Amino acid sequence: MDEYLTSYEDIDVHALMLKDLPRTRAYCDAIQQCAGLLEGKTVLDVGAGSGILSLFAARAGARRVYAVEASNMAHIAKEIVAANGLGDVVEVIHTAVEDVTLPVDAVDVIVSEWMGFYLLHESMLDSVIYARDRWLRPGGLMLPSSARLHIAMCDLSDYWREEFEWTRDFFGFDMTPLVPHLKERRFREPLIMSVDERCVWRESAATVLQLDMSKCSASELEAFQVESRLTVCPGGNNEARKVHGFLLWFDVGFPSVSDKEQPVVLSTAPWQPQTHWKQARWVVIPLPEPMSVCEMVADERAGEGGASCGAAGVRVSSALRFVREGGSRNYTLDLEITDVQVVKGTGE
Repeated sequence: MDEYLTSYEDIDVHALMLKDLPRTRAYCDAIQQCAGLLEGKTVLDVGAGSGILSLFAARAGARRVYAVEASNMAHIAKEIVAANGLGDVVEVIHTAVEDVTLPVDAVDVIVSEWMGFYLLHESMLDSVIYARDRWLRPGGLMLPSSARLHIAMCDLSDYWREEFEWTRDFFGFDMTPLVPHLKERRFREPLIMSVDERCVWRESAATVLQLDMSKCSASELEAFQVESRLTVCPGGNNEARKVHGFLLWFDVGFPSVSDKEQPVVLSTAPWQPQTHWKQARWVVIPLPEPMSVCEMVADERAGEGGASCGAAGVRVSSALRFVREGGSRNYTLDLEITDVQVVKGTGE
């Protein structure tokens, strides 16, 4: 068993996920909302863990639920199913979904909580796609049915001060030669860190990846590039807005079975309730040096004769490359800033 699967034998991991109420409630609400589509159907739960999603499916009226779990958590899941008197509906199968043999030719529904950091890192998406292609009947239901990755620029001034600015005057000495080496160490990979929602420049937010869970393939996610053009405006009241990096978050959507009901969306955005994906922490790709939006706009205005030039903000164009690391569940991210320019207002 690989290290990823072994990590899910830690009971504290499952307790954390279960107590993540936005996550658990989203799945509960979505499955119950789809009860009319699940009633009398056969469901496959990929990476069942504690079995909570299988229990939701059984309560929604599924005729049979196959809860497939590769780790030894499967033994506890069996106890949980029995404790709830659902052993005649939910069958826990202790194996990887790639190795499972089901007593049916196809299932009607696949449910899974497969998402990792920035949606894809250390995720179970490959396993879900395999299960879909092998076991889901044509026209079958995927829960969740869609996934999106978003990006925005953010201010990391507190982090910058704590990590680097102390070197300027350290007991009366200049320690700034340390800074390039500290940055090299800190910025080798994306940061998983707390970011106050007030430090995320929401006007710059953009969706850079959309997945249809009924169609996406593992091969298209081996290596790919997303491009973005994000604009951040100067703040009011002399707010000194800066850009230190790019923030990534995701959401997944569930199907709506009625025009009267809003589809359920589980979002990990900074302005949404915290989730177990590092709780109040998000993936940040830092820049080598911060950009001062106000200074750049002020320089543009000064160069064109003052405020009447209509400079409205700074637009940053970038290319973000995702490359899977040697067939593992991990990705290497590489961000390239392709253009930075001050943009004008509507009078441009």
